[in-house]
Amino acid sequence: MKVLLIFPPIWDINLAPMLSVPLLTGMLREEGHEAETFDVNSLFMNFIISEEFISYVDFKMKKYSEILKTLNPQKDIDSIKYINEIRYFLSQNSNFFVGFFKKFKNANEQLKTLLDKPIDEFNDFYNSIKTIVNGGFKTFYRKPENVPDEYLFFYEWDLENLIKNIKDLNPDLIGFSVYSYDQFEWSLNLSKKIKKYMSAKIVFGGTQITDYRNAIKQIPDIFENCVDAFIYGEGEIAFKKIANNEQFQTIPNIIFKDSDGIIKINQVDKSNQKFYKPDYKQNADEDFVVNNLKTDGNLQSSKFYKPDYTGINLSKFFVPKTVLPIETSRGCYWHKCEFCTFMDCISYKQKNVDDMIEELKEYVYKMNVNHFFVSDAAMHPEYAKEFARKIIENNLKIYYLTDLRLEKEFDYNLLKLMYDSGLRIILWGLESGSDRILKLYNKGTTVENNSRVIKTASEVGIFNWCWTMILFPQETVEEMYMTKQFLVDHYKYIDYISLHNYTYLPTSPIAQHPDDFGLTEYLVKISEKDNSLAFKAPQGLFAEAEKIRREIFKIYEPKMSLYPDDLSCQLLRRAKERP
Repeated sequence: MKVLLIFPPIWDINLAPMLSVPLLTGMLREEGHEAETFDVNSLFMNFIISEEFISYVDFKMKKYSEILKTLNPQKDIDSIKYINEIRYFLSQNSNFFVGFFKKFKNANEQLKTLLDKPIDEFNDFYNSIKTIVNGGFKTFYRKPENVPDEYLFFYEWDLENLIKNIKDLNPDLIGFSVYSYDQFEWSLNLSKKIKKYMSAKIVFGGTQITDYRNAIKQIPDIFENCVDAFIYGEGEIAFKKIANNEQFQTIPNIIFKDSDGIIKINQVDKSNQKFYKPDYKQNADEDFVVNNLKTDGNLQSSKFYKPDYTGINLSKFFVPKTVLPIETSRGCYWHKCEFCTFMDCISYKQKNVDDMIEELKEYVYKMNVNHFFVSDAAMHPEYAKEFARKIIENNLKIYYLTDLRLEKEFDYNLLKLMYDSGLRIILWGLESGSDRILKLYNKGTTVENNSRVIKTASEVGIFNWCWTMILFPQETVEEMYMTKQFLVDHYKYIDYISLHNYTYLPTSPIAQHPDDFGLTEYLVKISEKDNSLAFKAPQGLFAEAEKIRREIFKIYEPKMSLYPDDLSCQLLRRAKERP
């Protein structure tokens, strides 16, 4: 079967490819299918840093002015508001655009130079692109309800050429990798247009689908004129079965409409699911602590398809050196955090360490890539030890970053070994400075343990990036201040923080069983249209959370201003500072 895979705009600012499309490409080609990729995000990002874009902006400005004259203020309120938003943004930033493109005519080459210069100059450039992409284009790179398609000039960016290329390719199956809501909306618009010209099956998958799969049933006519099926959770097996023309009703973890017009959500096939089951004990304070994370030497691998990057133009990313995403495992070995959406649809599996090393050799010696983002939910400590040891044994000169859980097994010896293998940045799921909240989340860690691990990682030279959350509805003001105090006390050891308000994810255990967490009274309906729900924090807690957030960021600003808010750039800088 001939398959086309599309990565839609907009996802950040084009600094590294996402793993999803190369993984599906590798799977399809290994299974004997033809596979092509359209990285529309990269095409779009390279367009907005070209001189051609200035002419495009000027043309659209004039077009909007002409259109406004023809609209009826009483009848076309939404269209007028939409067009005025775009005109305002463009007029406010027109001088910036011109100066920006004159100064950075070739952004890719310029970035190579900027990374050798003081970090503030690099940050100016990075933040300028970020302003355009996030601040500006997300203002009008969307499809407002009730605004006719003919007014969506930027939303319709290059769709004619894209559709022509798709028609010329004439695929039997088209897959969209949907990471964010912005991509979802754009993809729906394109898929609707594709359906007018060809009979190819269209399938959506990705994080957005996994997190909000139950809401898909609420979107009117989505199966009639846009999409044939949605995949949630892991995509390879389900997508392979679709490519093999298997019947939808037999394919696990997909959403489709059957012949009777009923929307079905097929469940995940759990027959081969396996998890490493840590043992637990309760200490005198009744805090859960990990007692044993050993896998009894069981590092056997499940089936992993190797990513195929041949359809991705790595030279078009805005970094001086390529940073590739890789995965050593899928899912999470802990599999118990109550706020997580991995719980019911992604089982834990590990890639054989020797296979991973051979894959790295191909990237290093054939593709000349030495920087990697390990995209695992969390690398198991025992696997981390074996992985680091074999990188050193094979003399692979690489740098990498990864997510880890704050396990007690990450002691000085293991973290030093990982540093020596090229690990430079760790993303820790710290979450909270309160033992009670950690226990509610079922993190399996304690504040005391977290403190020791973070200090040790800093001691060996690792850059600590800590994910934290506040404003859990069961959280008190005092407990939010405990998180702040932990971050203050560990300022010397923590290099970067991501501080978020707790987010309601509809497929997480907390959202599925709010009674178990005493949260039913905080559950509110936020949309009558699709019956979507959210947790509302107790009165007064939100204002306190915002105050705490401002206080934390004021403290951490001197550190965080040293690095752009992007992992690829931070890895490149860190590898350069500490080779």
